[in-house]
Amino acid sequence: MRCDRSFGVIPLRREGDTWKVLLIKNRPGEHWDFPKGHPESDETAHDTAERELREETALEIIRFFDCDAIEERYQFNSDDGGVIDKTVMLFLAEVSGDVSICPTEVLDSCWLSLSDAVKRVTFPSGQRACMEAVGLVSEIS
Repeated sequence: MRCDRSFGVIPLRREGDTWKVLLIKNRPGEHWDFPKGHPESDETAHDTAERELREETALEIIRFFDCDAIEERYQFNSDDGGVIDKTVMLFLAEVSGDVSICPTEVLDSCWLSLSDAVKRVTFPSGQRACMEAVGLVSEIS
């Protein structure tokens, strides 16, 4: 079994009294999730998350929320038939800018309430991360 780590952002923006979250529809697999990716050499987890957000959506981080990262863990089969044990660390962040998706990586994007995002995220691990974000945002707001 191989291990794989990625870092990403749960991108939030305030609309009136509510927070909206951006989901992206990834080109490979066509699933709804949060912007994330692998670190480049000498990148911190926050640096990776911020770069991936900018590359995939053109959004910028205003601030990371002062809370622990949300961890997703799951396994999947690789193209060569092996099993990959995946860990994704997601940081809650307030973002700004207009979404401009990277067409080689992202098919679509949408801003949703956190409760609607829980229903849209494709995989159970992402749904759990979104539900955890709901609780953290309610504590922070």
